[in-house]
Amino acid sequence: MNLFHISHNDLDGFGSQVMSRHFYGSQNIFFFNVNYGDPITEALDKVLFVGSKGDSLLITDLNLTWDQCTQVELLITKGIEVQLLDHHGTGTAQSEKYDWYHLDTSICATKITYEFFLKKDSKMLELKGVSDIINIYDLYQVEDALINKAKALNTAHMNTVHLIPDLDLFDTPRRNFILSAIPLFVKSIFDSKSIRVFESEVNGIQRDILQVALDSIGSEFSIPQEFLDDMSISVIIAEYTHALIMSRRNEFVTDIYINGLHGELYVGLSKISQEFFAIRNASLESDFCVNINNRGYLGFRSVGDKHVSPIAKSIGGGGHPNAAGAPLPGAGVEKELSEWKQIFLDTFAGKEASLK
Repeated sequence: MNLFHISHNDLDGFGSQVMSRHFYGSQNIFFFNVNYGDPITEALDKVLFVGSKGDSLLITDLNLTWDQCTQVELLITKGIEVQLLDHHGTGTAQSEKYDWYHLDTSICATKITYEFFLKKDSKMLELKGVSDIINIYDLYQVEDALINKAKALNTAHMNTVHLIPDLDLFDTPRRNFILSAIPLFVKSIFDSKSIRVFESEVNGIQRDILQVALDSIGSEFSIPQEFLDDMSISVIIAEYTHALIMSRRNEFVTDIYINGLHGELYVGLSKISQEFFAIRNASLESDFCVNINNRGYLGFRSVGDKHVSPIAKSIGGGGHPNAAGAPLPGAGVEKELSEWKQIFLDTFAGKEASLK
């Protein structure tokens, strides 16, 4: 039996998944974090495609349109058990029509999910603090004595969410990082004498989770504690990202050849590119790396006498011999990374470039 859990992509949405993960433990859980509109429809379509009789679907912190409710009904006819737990009043009419649509506007989705599983197993009491403080933040109970700690939790959560690039390759490890951090943040908040003390501990919590994650990828990516202690969090994130990519290099890296140089093409690594390229160049068998962001801007890096500035200059960019940048044609507008990748390949097709 598989469990599919579709939830919102904010603190309350992830908090709901903390609850289901705690309840089900190591069972097969497939998580989706989405915003409203088409992403919900697409997630339901995926469940319809891969789910089978006996599976379960949990939907939290999302109110569905009528069309999406029809999708859910198709899942039920396929033999998939469905439960929706939400607190948005805009789903009132749907909740009155469908038995599987549970609505409670008095508390947040995390607390609804917590109470749902608490009826099944008292071990959920371990997460009561998580439920309570997310409820304070999500309903913005400004009169509550814990409101400032609730705000601090959301700030730490948002910082964690943005540390790892939101790309398909990183979807599961990124979510595991986020879901592992939330209960530890809450424990630290309640244990700390002040928010200032809590904020000083956030970085350490993130570091500990990342160290375990690095070790789990493979021994070749493990980093001794004494080296980790001397790294900034951005460098540790880059090390982790590097390990994830290299463990699945054939899926994520495109080998390119420009002006007689062998390069590695990446997409979407903008937030950690500087540190990532420094790590990658230390073990690079090719001559240079280039990253494309979602607005069509390129970042080139190399070492030694393998200069990338002439490549950047050839399409209107420039920079230093080993660090340069350039805009692709039409840069400045957000597009799918796959589109920018194709524009890159088309742009360099006539510049002694080839795709391996």
